[in-house]
Amino acid sequence: MKFNRIRNLVMVSFLVCSFSLISCSDKEVNIKENVEGIKLNKGAVVENIDNTYKNLNLNEGTYEKVKENKVIVFYDYINNNYIFKEDGKFKAFFSGKEIELNSLDGSEEGFKLSPKGNYLLFFKNKPIEGTEDIMSYSPHLISLKDGKDIKLKNSATINGTCIDWLSEDELIYYGVGKDSDNNITNGLFKYNVKEEKDEEINALTEGIIQFLKSTDDGVVFLEEKLDNSKDLKLLDTTNNLEITLSDSLDTIYDVVKTNERYYVLGSFKGDSLSLYEVTKEGEYHRLIYDFPSVIKKEKGLSVDESGNVLVIGVNNSENNIECVYICSEDGSISKAMGTSKQDCEYIFVE
Repeated sequence: MKFNRIRNLVMVSFLVCSFSLISCSDKEVNIKENVEGIKLNKGAVVENIDNTYKNLNLNEGTYEKVKENKVIVFYDYINNNYIFKEDGKFKAFFSGKEIELNSLDGSEEGFKLSPKGNYLLFFKNKPIEGTEDIMSYSPHLISLKDGKDIKLKNSATINGTCIDWLSEDELIYYGVGKDSDNNITNGLFKYNVKEEKDEEINALTEGIIQFLKSTDDGVVFLEEKLDNSKDLKLLDTTNNLEITLSDSLDTIYDVVKTNERYYVLGSFKGDSLSLYEVTKEGEYHRLIYDFPSVIKKEKGLSVDESGNVLVIGVNNSENNIECVYICSEDGSISKAMGTSKQDCEYIFVE
């Protein structure tokens, strides 16, 4: 995924390379019927004040507290399914039901909720078989309709946490496999959850992939070559057409697409960490300079209901109070109302 975001570790804290396949859980799943769900808008956050967590909903540039005590961190904005914690237990809201997720124990990270909320992908850090101190991330997949584990049958080895949902039933990941002639291949693979099979869709001739995230028109990834040069690329997975968005990117922490534009949180050669707009023609320009003074890169980006890009940052002139900032389509930057509080932290609901 996609790279392993620090925000996943933050979420787990309050919700509290090689891979092995995960067997299905035999634990009994408790299901509560006829439950009225919570409606969140795009751009919603979790507020943390002295380790007390609350959801804030974003309405026309202003954050308002959600009255429910449940803390939601993963939300499907299509069908309004979500993951939350209540009474010390991890649960999912799915189509009017609350389902206990027995597979989650607080040690997980790298969470990915599918676009329509049918599946939750995550990773657990555990020792490699036969060792005590050599750790590896193992991928897990849960069906939210019944809370049961789904066994992954990928033939290629997933590399790191460079994985994301391509569609509701398809994952795309960076991995290593073998072709029909039994030669080792390195590239992007697509895994179909229902068909339980994968296929390589984009082979790399050299280098590695450092970052991967899907968008509504394919997948954006950062490829580093053997000469240490880096290309930010877009792969249209409907026709396997690949274009280079930029060959000047140095680091990337997140990317979103909105209003037919790509927005990158990262740094370009000769420039600082900031929010940049990138076009398919290879052009880019910086959007944030000194307001806010510092962007919390580990917290990534979000998009609100109007298509504005959101970042979390602090302003040196305001006692470094953490706030959510709104970048409008015209490039103007404003502070979201309702998030300027002393000793308060925020993370975006994903």
